[in-house]
Amino acid sequence: MKTLFLKREYSSSNYHLGPLGTVGQLWGDGLRRGLLNTLELPWKGNEPFESCIPSGTYTLNIVPNDHLRFRIVGGTVCWGNVYLECTDIRRYNCDVHVANFLRDILGCVALGMSKSTRVEGIETQHCVHRSRDAMNELATWMAGEPAQLIISWE
Repeated sequence: MKTLFLKREYSSSNYHLGPLGTVGQLWGDGLRRGLLNTLELPWKGNEPFESCIPSGTYTLNIVPNDHLRFRIVGGTVCWGNVYLECTDIRRYNCDVHVANFLRDILGCVALGMSKSTRVEGIETQHCVHRSRDAMNELATWMAGEPAQLIISWE
């Protein structure tokens, strides 16, 4: 099984302290571009639909009938309502999918070819760009097979 590494660099849930969101980089041996940028919700104690998922080792599976969506499974994250190997069933359907802004994700991971910050209302938020291109790159690299995903903080 191929292995991907997601290293988170920064997380903020208070716009007074910096841009909102959690940013990082994703890489794996043989990934054509080398590094892809990631965007997640800020860490909020593993709360469903409000927090990025905990650090750990997961399996990344292809979602049937959607070649640009990958489901994160294992540890504290479950596939749909099937709680195999799950110790905390509060989290389910955590995906890596096409998205550019925090409002596009609910506990999932957005991929992009690049990243920046933008002002939305009174808040500055992280965002990623060319998400569909990044997801196509990941889909090509995975070649229809699951991959191991190791998530950690820098």
